[in-house]
Order: sequence, then structure tokens, then C-alpha cells
Amino acid sequence: MSSLSYFFILTLVSIATCDWIELSDDGPVPFDTPITFTVKNSYRTIAPSYEYRFKFEQFPQHDDTIISTSGEVFYSVIFAASTAPKAEFYTVQVDVWYRFLGVPFYSIGAVLSTFKLSDSLIGVIDVNQDIDEESLKNNFISTASPVNLTAKIHDPSGFFASANITYKWIVNGSPQEESYDQLIIYNFTQPQINNISVIVSAITTTLQKSGLFEISLQSKDPIHNLTADGHTNVELFRDESLQLNIKIDGGTPPFFYCWEITNSTTLGKICKPTNESIFSIIRYFSEKGKKTLITSVKNDVSSFTKNMTILIYEIEHRTQLSFVLVPVCSIIIAIFIIIAGIAIHMKQRKELTIEVADFDFQSIDERMERTFWERIRDSFTQSLKSSIFRPCTRRTDLDDFVDKTESDDILPAEPNISECNLRFSGDLDDSGVSGDFRS
Repeated sequence: MSSLSYFFILTLVSIATCDWIELSDDGPVPFDTPITFTVKNSYRTIAPSYEYRFKFEQFPQHDDTIISTSGEVFYSVIFAASTAPKAEFYTVQVDVWYRFLGVPFYSIGAVLSTFKLSDSLIGVIDVNQDIDEESLKNNFISTASPVNLTAKIHDPSGFFASANITYKWIVNGSPQEESYDQLIIYNFTQPQINNISVIVSAITTTLQKSGLFEISLQSKDPIHNLTADGHTNVELFRDESLQLNIKIDGGTPPFFYCWEITNSTTLGKICKPTNESIFSIIRYFSEKGKKTLITSVKNDVSSFTKNMTILIYEIEHRTQLSFVLVPVCSIIIAIFIIIAGIAIHMKQRKELTIEVADFDFQSIDERMERTFWERIRDSFTQSLKSSIFRPCTRRTDLDDFVDKTESDDILPAEPNISECNLRFSGDLDDSGVSGDFRS
């Protein structure tokens, strides 16, 4: 009873101190080749002495116990193909005991794990290219440069180090007859899914194994350039908005782009995914100064960054042209009218004939005093009337120049009715003036 109580207390102490036991192996491996199991024990004591008990449910002949003062032990074993029913996962359990005075005193804990055994060689195809390592881990390759393909056998114990090994490569269904080496260099020029496989055969003095290693790689075109509406630099005024269309030259989508403007109080970096080769950048600027637009775009195999300078100027308050042209044009027109009026007035005065009479023919309106502008207006009006309505010119009576006694055939000339549009009616008196004159 006392021993059970003591074990319970030790278990609690073990949990409180976070002790643990870890079991791992370097498999999978083929049958008839070594596999190594590693046990790590974090339990510590003043006089360490441990007992590691390995148990294989399917292979009891390989059960074993290792006594050590170390917190880490290794156990290597070869499982023959003749002793196993088939290639699959198997289990192993390790019990760890604390030893005191040379005998197991109490159990520290136990751990259970699985391991895999195979009929064929185990290995991978290693891919190497001058692109981002993360892209290669995700099985992406670029169409712009050659790819190094290397077949690697998983042989942690070095069992096949001295074996005779041959390789037969097949790329997209086409055997690569010219190369039987561990490494081949291949150009994938088209964006597509590429299936690569290699048949590896290893022969030793006691064993012959072969295996098929396969991998699928997706080749994509890299991004070549970024263009922004043909601009290299942008100039704006404060309170204006930047609107740029960025075009991605080359590259296989999807894309992931980010952009930010330095020395700006606006939002920070903006990142978005897209399947299109064109995206827009719109940003409002409320302050002047020199900014830098940093735009970066990447796809699964490449990335490209472009920097642009943005100059923001202060708005200059200038007088609009209409506020200057309208008054100036109005003044010019007014001066032209004044000059034209004066010229017409001077011309009219030269054409006037001064007559002296004993009576005043002026009407009441004509005797009224008029201003300078009124005189210009009346003169301009009178000039137009004189130009449109030409005065009637009556022929002089030939009786004043010809003696009536010399010829009775010569008669006085009749007025030109069409020119003056005047009608004469009534009897003429001795002076030759009609008693009734109408226009």
C-alpha cells in the first residue's frame, strides 16, 4: 500500500515538473535495411539510471531492453522481409523505468509510436531553381530559367552508400534517354502542370532494391515589368486625387499586389489579390510635398517592385482671364463708338450749307439746348438718313437758259418722278409754283 502511494506522489511530481518522453525513428525504410529508434527522456535525478524497454507487437523477436544513465538512447534494428506479412505501418512501445541500486524501482512513463516499412526504395525528387525557396516548397517553378532535378534515396544509415545505383527519368510522359544520372537539368517553357518521375535501382552485394520517385510541378511565367499609364513621375496640386492604372507585364495569375505612399499622412500599405493584369491606385492628397509611390506585385514564381515620385504643389489663386478681358473689351468698344461718332459729326458739319434768311425755320425742339452726346446721336441718325434716303434733284427749267422765241419745240423738262417720288398737282401761277405741293 505504501508503495502505491509513493508511485502516485512521484507521478504528480512528474506532471508538475513537466517531464516528458519522446520516441522517433528515421523511417520509412525498405525491408532488410536498418531503421533507428530514438528515445528522449527529460526526467532528471541526482543519480540517474534508466531502463528503456522496447516492445514490437508484430516483431516480438526484436524486443529489447537498454540500460543507460543518459536521457537519450538509440536502438537500430533490421526487419527482414521474410518476417513481415506486407509493407505497412507497424507499432513500437517504449517503457522507461527509474533504476535504484541496480534494479527497476518505478516507472517514469511509456510512449507508443508507429513506423513504416516498404518493399521498395524510398526517396524524393529534389527541385532547385533560382527563385524564392517558398515557391519551390509549394512545387512552383518558373518558365524563365532551367530547373535542376535530383533523385535522392532516403538512406539515413548509409546502407546504399556503396551500392551501384541507376536512374531513368521520365518528364511529362517522355523518357529522357540521353540521361541516366542522378541529376538532370530541364527547361519548362510553358505554364502548365508537369509530371516528373524517376526509376531508381540500387544493387549491393547482398540486396537489390528499386523504387519510383514522383513529383508534380506547376510552371508559371514570371512578372517582367510594371507600367503606370506611361508615367514615370506624377505632378498634382493639393486637394487633388491620384488616379493611376498599373499594368502587369507578363506573369501567370493569380497576382498579389501591395502599394503604399511614403511621407504621407493617409492610409498605410494596401494589399489585395487579383486575377487581372491591371489594377487601379486612387489616393487623395490634402498636403503638399514630395511623395514616393512604392508598388510591388508578385505571383507564385516572381515579384517586381516599382517606385514613382509624386510631387504635390500648393494651389495658386490666379485671377480668371474673363475678369480682365471683359472690362478691357468694353473700354475698347466704348472708345471706338466715341471716335466713330466724332468722325461722323465732323463729316456732317463739312457737308452742311449755311443759308442766311430773315426768318427762323427752327422748330421748338431744334431751339432747345442739347448735350454733346445728344448732338452726336442726332448727327449719327441724320447721317444714316442722308445715306439711305438720297435727296431729290429737280432739273432746272430750260426757260432760264433758252430763249422761247428761238424754238417752240423746246419744252420745260419734267421732274424725275422716280427719283424724288413727288407729285405736283394744281395750276401753276405766273411764278411757276404750284398752289398744291404734296409729297
